[in-house]
Amino acid sequence: MGYKITNLNKENIKIANAQYSGYWCDFFTRFKRIIERTSKYTPLLLEKKKFDSTGSFATSNQFYSSLITLLMMSLFFFNLIITNLNIAPLIISLYFLQMLIELKFLIFATKQQGLKMFLFSLLGIQGINLAILLGFNLFIFTKLKKLLNL
Repeated sequence: MGYKITNLNKENIKIANAQYSGYWCDFFTRFKRIIERTSKYTPLLLEKKKFDSTGSFATSNQFYSSLITLLMMSLFFFNLIITNLNIAPLIISLYFLQMLIELKFLIFATKQQGLKMFLFSLLGIQGINLAILLGFNLFIFTKLKKLLNL
């Protein structure tokens, strides 16, 4: 909606005391929704050529966090092929970098939902990022499928 407002040369006013409310669905439902949303939102992101502002989902921090998840997964699978590498320190370093990038979210989640949500988020971030990566791959697959059918 913010993108549409900007395209109409209107001002998107953020009210200081605005509140957000919603409900928490189970992780698997959220995972599926993120895959679908990412595959549908990617064309808009490519058209805009910039990330959303803080407080939304398609931020530069979310991109970097997802990229780190991709790097950690790639290193893990690479290590399965070449078993004599010691990549654990690199994966751990990437994880701590990712937690630094996600620090504002972790603080928000802890304030809103408590320590339980903080602990869940330490690994849940990886799941969300995996859904984003799968959604991006779905977008690429859909584009390739359309190109090959022409």
